[in-house]
Amino acid sequence: MSKAPALKTTKTITSFLSFISTIEAQGSSGGKFWFRGVGNTTHSLIPFLFRHQNLKSDTDQFGRIERDLLIRFKQRSMAFHSKTFTTPWEWIFFMQHHGVPTRLLDWTENPFVALYFALKSTAHQSDAVVWMLDPVAWNRHTLRDQSFRDGVLSVDDSELSSYAPPAQLKDMKNFPVAIYGAHNSARIVAQRGVFMVFGRANKSMEAIAAIEKYPKHALIGLKIPKRDRAKILKGLLGYGFTESVVFPDLDGLANEMRREFGFN
Repeated sequence: MSKAPALKTTKTITSFLSFISTIEAQGSSGGKFWFRGVGNTTHSLIPFLFRHQNLKSDTDQFGRIERDLLIRFKQRSMAFHSKTFTTPWEWIFFMQHHGVPTRLLDWTENPFVALYFALKSTAHQSDAVVWMLDPVAWNRHTLRDQSFRDGVLSVDDSELSSYAPPAQLKDMKNFPVAIYGAHNSARIVAQRGVFMVFGRANKSMEAIAAIEKYPKHALIGLKIPKRDRAKILKGLLGYGFTESVVFPDLDGLANEMRREFGFN
């Protein structure tokens, strides 16, 4: 995984209450933010497809891999589900949910979901970060050559047509855009899942934001020092935001019970 550029933060978060106050202060500007929690500040905002160990910048090869992954998943997944999909987008969201590499990067509309994932990561010996994204500001800057003044895109929007899978990456826009996706599982619904879909450039969002001079409020990092991780997680769990809230299924319940009964 590529190393992220130097992290620029508006504030270092040292308590659960300071996290809440920071989110409220940013929200007072009128924008509606999305969030992504990362357990290690050196991990970049880049989708699974672009983390391939052997391909660094070959756009054509990434396009072929995406197409081959889509074909293979369609062929081999039928025995394991009964869903019916009518568009490639639906397949891509389904693949993303099950961990197949795609050009999608998961975000959430719920800051506590992002905080949970940042703190529950196994990288406990590292500083964590919760990223805040203004999806409207991001999209307007990305699509400024089209005088785009709308907000978050949906898969039926014409501006998203060149990003549709499987597509030639060389024909796409360079930079990622914010989109609403299919809520095809209870987990995505509970986690208020939303997405960035990447285009031709296989650079991280933080690198793109710096190089392309995105508005400062379009992407903000809130760093959580490793020494404060356990304390902030205790605060989050103490307010009832527990494993079974994030994962509304038997696995989430089991993880919650293991923690409550002292097994974690």
